[in-house]
Amino acid sequence: MPKWIPLFSVACLFLLDCVQPLPQGSPPPPVGPPPPEIKAEPAPPMIKETPRDDELFWQELTPLLSALSDKEYGDVSDAMERFVKNHRESKWALAAQSTLLLLKERESYRKKYEQLQVQLEKQQVERAKLFKENEQLKKESRLLEETLENLKRENEQLKRDLEMLKNVELELNKREKMLR
Repeated sequence: MPKWIPLFSVACLFLLDCVQPLPQGSPPPPVGPPPPEIKAEPAPPMIKETPRDDELFWQELTPLLSALSDKEYGDVSDAMERFVKNHRESKWALAAQSTLLLLKERESYRKKYEQLQVQLEKQQVERAKLFKENEQLKKESRLLEETLENLKRENEQLKRDLEMLKNVELELNKREKMLR
């Protein structure tokens, strides 16, 4: 299993957890007289955020929750890059950057996987070629062994024939001597 899947899952769970509202219970009943109302101006937000940021982020992230083709991953990656570029002040910018890093890591793993697949196919072709060559060499070796055995038998037969010829020649010489 690729290393990026668990990391990606944790990141998605983290992101989903960030958006879920906190459970709201009923507030405790007031005790005593109500506190005096303090009128204060709300503090300006530290991070400029518009509902559009949230909508854009989730709109771009939603396709990751389904199975995607490589092109679709590229599209989501491009969308996240645009989001980070256009919404640097958004609270979702860090999540978008993290998602973008995960997508880039996924892409590098995909490329590495494709390279390994090509290498594996080449090795399988080479292995089949070597296996075929090995079988051919085994056949040739058996033929050579058979030929060698035949030659040994023939050589033994020739030795016996030569010995017989020598004996016949000796016999002929003896007869010749006897006839003289």
